[in-house]
Amino acid sequence: MSTLKVSTISPLGTDATKTITLGESGGTLGIASGAKTSGFGKIGQVKSVMLSTQEFTNSTSLAETEATLSITPSSTSSKILIQWDTPFRRNNTNTNTYVNFSLYKNGSLLQPIEKGFSNTMSVKLWCRATYQLLDSPSTTSATTYAVYWARAGDSESGGFYLCDGGASNATGSFTLMEILD
Repeated sequence: MSTLKVSTISPLGTDATKTITLGESGGTLGIASGAKTSGFGKIGQVKSVMLSTQEFTNSTSLAETEATLSITPSSTSSKILIQWDTPFRRNNTNTNTYVNFSLYKNGSLLQPIEKGFSNTMSVKLWCRATYQLLDSPSTTSATTYAVYWARAGDSESGGFYLCDGGASNATGSFTLMEILD
């Protein structure tokens, strides 16, 4: 058996016909044990939920939102791309009322998303919260991701709404994508 060592293999031909053929028709191509043969950043699976249920909080304790999904990675080397986008608004015009969002994994804090998130206008405007994170769960067990939220600031009477339960511009999404390694 011979060994060929090169740093780059470039095919011959024009851009339309650039093909590298390994082995002969009907032959067998041996791949070393442990060598990667697939994956390489492809999407393995996608889990997604449309967020349209109106939710309200005035609590200063973090609580789980509708943005909750489980995914079971197919490999311990897979990564999970988490994407969250949702509308929210203050229930009052107090600009000292804020909302905190955090991302949880299997019931434990993974990452604060935003602290003190609010519009600074003295009117009840809809805003959008958007967040992305690439996580490495290192497991092939079911993994649950969830967005939690709580009110912050100095207004006891104010609170926050997520979505509004019907308006087309007031829906959001929560998506988990397995990125194969």
